[in-house]
Amino acid sequence: MDHPPRRPPRPPDLRRLAPRPHPRRTRRLGARLERFRPELLADPATTIVAGYADDGRIIGGAVLSDSGAVTGLSNLFATGDTDPSVTWAGVLAAAPADRPLVGYESGDDLPPALAAGFTATGPLRVWLSA
Repeated sequence: MDHPPRRPPRPPDLRRLAPRPHPRRTRRLGARLERFRPELLADPATTIVAGYADDGRIIGGAVLSDSGAVTGLSNLFATGDTDPSVTWAGVLAAAPADRPLVGYESGDDLPPALAAGFTATGPLRVWLSA
């Protein structure tokens, strides 16, 4: 799936979406961050973005990976009753606007990505080295 480089307006609910959350807010990510290897979290090409409600709760987020030519989008999530479209809009606003954004959504995760302006380009292929 592919999204052309552009930056939509940031929605009000994610106005505090910020790359590399502040250490106090990082603690709130808790178990979600434990899913990632420390090397990935320390990689300067990797940015974790999170959106916060007015009361400080995390309402959504994703991982952005800079490859130079494109930005990869993975692990997008919305918590509780947060509409996934809010998270999609916030993540798109936080992503670099000068290169395509790519992801690999499928199944129930694909319609919100398409609604956010992505285009399905075909099935995911994973190549393994022998």
